Formats: sequence, C-alpha cells, structure tokens
Amino acid sequence: MKSKLLAALALLGLASAFAQTSTVPVLLSYQGRVTDSAGNLIGSSTPVNRAVKFQLYTTASGGTPVWAETQTVTISGGEFSVLIGNGTGISGLTGPSSPAPTPYKKIPEILNASGNTSAAFYLGVTVDDGNSATTDAEISPRQQLVAAAYALRATVAESVASSAVTTAMIADGSIATADLAASAVTSAKIADATIATADLSANAVTAAKIDASSVGLWSVNGGSVYRASGNVGIGTGSPGAPLQVAAGSSTSPEANGLYVFNPTNSANQHAIVTVRTAGASAGSPFYAMDVAGINGWSMGLDNADGQKFKIGNSWSSPAINTKLTITTAGNIGINQSAPGFPLSFADSIGDKISLFGQGTSHYGLGIQGGLLQLYTSGGTEDIAFGYGSSASFTERMRVKGDGRVGIGTNSPGGPLHINEVNGTAAAATVGTLTLQHQNQGGASSIVFPSRNNFGSDYAFIQYQDDSSVGGGAETSRLVIGTQNDGDDNLILNPSGYVGIRTMNPVCPLDVRSYAAPYYYDSGSSRSDSGQYYQEGNPDVYSADGAKGINGYPNLSIYAEKGVSAQFFLAHSDQRIKKVLGRSDPAEDLRLINLLQVTDYTMKDWIGSGALPHKGLIAQEVLEVMPEAVNRSVNYLPDIYANATRLDFDASRGMLTIVLEKEHGLKAGDWVRILADQETLEVRVAAAPSRVSFDVESSGPVRRAFVYGRRVTDFMSVDYDRVFSAGISAIQELSARLEERDARIDALETRLAALEKLLSTAR
Repeated sequence: MKSKLLAALALLGLASAFAQTSTVPVLLSYQGRVTDSAGNLIGSSTPVNRAVKFQLYTTASGGTPVWAETQTVTISGGEFSVLIGNGTGISGLTGPSSPAPTPYKKIPEILNASGNTSAAFYLGVTVDDGNSATTDAEISPRQQLVAAAYALRATVAESVASSAVTTAMIADGSIATADLAASAVTSAKIADATIATADLSANAVTAAKIDASSVGLWSVNGGSVYRASGNVGIGTGSPGAPLQVAAGSSTSPEANGLYVFNPTNSANQHAIVTVRTAGASAGSPFYAMDVAGINGWSMGLDNADGQKFKIGNSWSSPAINTKLTITTAGNIGINQSAPGFPLSFADSIGDKISLFGQGTSHYGLGIQGGLLQLYTSGGTEDIAFGYGSSASFTERMRVKGDGRVGIGTNSPGGPLHINEVNGTAAAATVGTLTLQHQNQGGASSIVFPSRNNFGSDYAFIQYQDDSSVGGGAETSRLVIGTQNDGDDNLILNPSGYVGIRTMNPVCPLDVRSYAAPYYYDSGSSRSDSGQYYQEGNPDVYSADGAKGINGYPNLSIYAEKGVSAQFFLAHSDQRIKKVLGRSDPAEDLRLINLLQVTDYTMKDWIGSGALPHKGLIAQEVLEVMPEAVNRSVNYLPDIYANATRLDFDASRGMLTIVLEKEHGLKAGDWVRILADQETLEVRVAAAPSRVSFDVESSGPVRRAFVYGRRVTDFMSVDYDRVFSAGISAIQELSARLEERDARIDALETRLAALEKLLSTAR
C-alpha cells in the first residue's frame, strides 16, 4: 500500500528484560495517522479494520527484521492507536506467538539481547490497502525508537544498599571479575541465600575479591584456606567424614560429586586424585563404591598381597571376593588371584571368553575335560583364520558351521577343500598336501573306512617306498584300492605304468577287467537307473562290431567324451568270428546316400561345450538303418535350469524344488539334479505345481541345478556299422567306376576307328 504516515510516534513503554517481578510494561504504545497514496485519510467516512504489520530492524532501511508481528487495527479518520507486542507472530520471523518460530520472544528480549544493547532500533510499519491484488509496501521512512519515561528507573542501579542485591536482580552470568573491587565481597554486602552460581561469570570470584576476615570458620594462611578441626560438608549439614560431598541431581560427571580438572593444555599438566598409606606395613589404599544395602565394589592395592591391584565385590576391601587381579609383573587374572601368565582365568571348566553374544549360544572359547573349545553361536556360522584386522581381513582358512574346512576358499565344496591362487608343483618335500613318513621302507596313506563293515573293510590311497611295505629297495609305488581283494586296486609304478586289477602292468595302461553293461531292451522291466550303461552324449564310437539293439559287449574302457590316440586296435581276427555272409554293396550304397550329415551343437553346453559338431542324427539314421541305432537309458537336458527356491521338510525327508520355468515332470519320473557338489538321480515323489516338484532327500540343499528327466529310449548311433556300410558303399562305387571306365575305353576305341574311316573317306 502506498500510504503515508503523517502523525508523530509516541513510544511510551520499554521494559527491562531482567526484572521478572518488575512493573515496567513490556509493550510499546504506538499512534499513527495514515492516508492512501492520493492523500485521502483511510476510514475518513466509516472506520475500517486493516491488517498492520510492525517490524523491528537494526538498520534505517533494508536488512532483515529482528522481530515482527501483525495486528488487526481499527482506523478511523486516518488515525489508529495500538500496543505493539500484543499482536500475532509472523511465520519465519522472530515474534511474540505462533506462527513465529519458537522460542517466542517479547520486545525487551530483543532490545536487551547480547550484541543488541548498543544498537539503534527502527520500527517499520506496513498497512494493508484492502486490495488483495496489490503488494503492500512498508511506509517510509522507518521510525527510530527513543527513550521513554520508564527508562528513568535505570538510575536505581547506580547505587546498591547493603544486602540489597538479590538473585532476582542479577541476570545469569552477568557478574564478572572486573565488576568486583578487591576485598569488596563481604557477608554484610550479600543477603543470605541470594546469589546463585548462575549469577556469576566463570572465574568471577577470586581470592583477591574476598575479604579474608569474612570467611567465617575457615582460616587463611597466605594463599591457602584451611580448617584446623571438624568435618567439612558440601551439600550436607552433617558430614560424617573429614570431607563429605552430597551429590545433586545432575547426571553429568563434571557437574556432580568430586571433579578434578586441570585447565592447562600442556605436557605433564596432570589432574590427579591420590590415595596413599604410610608404608608396606600399613593398610591398603583403595577406592570404595557402594549402593546402600548392597555388597558394593572396591578397587586398589592389596598391601598384604605383594602390592597387587585388585577389584573386589565388597566395598570393605578389594581383597574380599576379588574378581580382577593385576600383578606388579603385569599378569592379569580374571577370578584368579595368582595369575601366572599375561592373562589367566579361574581353574575351572566351562565358558571362558565370549567375543559376541551373552546368551547360552555365543561366539567364544571354553574349556572341558581335556578339550579346548573354539565355537560360534550356531551351525550356520563359520570360524575363519587370517591376518589384518576385522574391518580389513585377509582370510586364509575357514571352518564352516557344518564341519567343512576350506583352505584358500570360504566356500568349501566338501569336508576339506584346498584352493591355491597359483598352485604348488610337486617336489621332493613340497606339495599342496604333503603326507610324510620317517620310517625307512614305510608308507603314507589316506584311508576310507567302511560304514557297513567298520573295522574290517576300507578303501585307501597309499604311497610306499617299496613294492612291499618295509622293504629296502627303491621300487616305490602308489596304490589305490580296497582291502577285500588283492587285485581290486589301481597301481602306479615308478616306470609310469598304470595297472587296473593287476599289480604288475606290462604297458602304460594295463586293464585286466571288464564289464558287461546292460542295454535297453523293449521287453525288459528294469527301472533302476544305476543298471543302465549310459552312452551317446555325444555319440560314442564302438569298434568291435558286436553291439546291437540287444547286444551285450564286454567293455574294459568307456569314455564319455572322445578318445585320442596315434592308432587304435580293434580285435577282428576271423578266428574269433562266425561269418554269416557278405553285405550287399548296392544296398549299402543306397542306404548311405539316404543318410544326412548334420552340423549341430549340444544343448548341454556346460558339460559338452559350445563348439559345433558334425555327425548323424540317431532318429534320422533309425529310418534308414535301424540296425545302426541303439537304445539305452539316459537323461535329457530338457529342463536345464537353476532352482529359485529349495525347501526341506525334515519331518517327511522331502525336498521341494521350485523353478522359474515349467518342468513337465509327474510323480514317478526320474530326474537328474546337481545338488551342491553331488549329482543326484532321484524319482519325483510329487509335482504340486507346474514349476515345483518334490524328491526325497536326507538333508537340506543350498543350491541345485535341474538337468532333466530320464528316458528309456535314448538313441545312439553305431558309427562302426555306418562306417562298415560306407566301406561297402565305396566298394560298390569303385566297381561301378571300373565298369564305367571299361565302357568309356571301348567307346573311345570305337570313336577313334570311326574318325579314322571318316578321314580316309575324304
């Protein structure tokens, strides 16, 4: 509002902020006369109510208000009269009430605030012009505040009558050392119980300010004050000791009880509390702590026990019910009064140290009969060994809560898992795992006892210095075997020859055993997965020609993947065969021409790799040469997915496996699962949903990968039969080419003769 303030200001009241019982008003009386921008008196015909804003500044123009309020004022004939301080606060500015921010403040608190006592103050007035579409402007100029009648009361502070100064007349912390003349503070000048601690500035009362003759029962000796007899009480009128301090209600250590403080921030400037006895024959110096009616505690020196520092559960003496002892040699005893080592505990069994947790289960150390225990709070927590610090820890070894041990890994895949960053090459005395014996001709071994026949049957891996343990020759060997059959083992001789079920291999690999795997027969009722010879992933090459749909070849070596060698011998002596007839080359050529060679990759790219292959598709070969296709039991990678959740029900011994994709399994199906570090081939107990199924399990599983279901018609190609048919087809092609070459030769001869006749006829 573009208004003009025509009348003079009348500032009639200004209160002291100190005297809470003062009768001085805390309001400013203000009168004014305002016109609009055209010079017309506001409310000239009819009184109007307008919002008026009053703001105090420390500058004549500009700046930020230090206090503000707003009032609804009645203006009649341009004139109004208000008491500033009765209004309502303004949001974001200091003022007398809400919505001003707390703490709310009156005008005297602003005028007498630290830093404002010598400042000039200016009053800014803004009158609402009654038009909400315009922005009201502050009336210029601002009015400077000047003294009023009540300010004359300040002269009463120029002289103070004896005992006239009371706490109510003194602002907290306002009396400083410079305010007091030497020896000016006497009992006659102070009314009893009138000056409180808060009334004095820090270090305000010094020895020079106190009249020595007025101290009372205390005597003065130079710069010292003392009492020759009697007890001194601080906070109590009936002290029972030479010095008794009654603590107050403060919870701060520096504001309650005895407080020794050295304000000098320099080297060797200590703050000391001393407790001393006269000599080695005297009593013990100690501190006593007690809660009335309870045993209490004490700590100090036990003068009767070699000056040991003790903490005891009795306030009478630290030597009674001692809980902690420190010897002069530095040994510490916990519930042990004669510690013989840097840290000792009571000579009793049970828990000794809790590093984390205070319940029955925790991380710590304990002692039982003949046993040192290092433990965690549960079966899922681990113990790790390494170096560094807790926040910066380099791990070297871990013992899992389930008993597995990892060296170089924090996720051991078995009872003992050793992982090396660079590996350790074998040497005479160095290796990743070294088993060493000292007796000449002895042996070092790893033994696997049988659970079913414990004490009699076992398997083993054994290195021995001679062909027989205890021998003196250097014909050492490594034996892998079992105890129940002398030839049921694998031998590695110093020559590098390996023998399987023979102690004396005659070539680099000597296998003296074979097996007759069972092949799928459509008439068979067998269902146990372990009975089947699983082949063909990818296709397996067989060389003896004996394998058929219902064939039972005896095999000594089976390789899931390829076999590489400089040459391969297949037994094909006529004397071991019963010849049934010769193959039809023309028919073999026809069949070979019907086969299609296909480029493909394996769906099981993890186990078989992602490289492309070239070969035949068994289902296509079946339509052309059914006798060259064998059926067996095997597992298809048709699910091939990680489990997203694994729930183990111990009461039923059942594991529920949940996938992100549909599995297509039903109860009774066999499925292959890679569970943790073990490959399981199990039967599906139930399929409660399209993405979950249940299988029997002896315990919980942390991770699982579902490979796929078992089929009984898994097909593989007999490449030997195809190869043989190919030889026959080549022979047929060779015969046909020879016949064609003969015909071509005859035709070329006849053509030459005809050309000769034609040339003669010309």
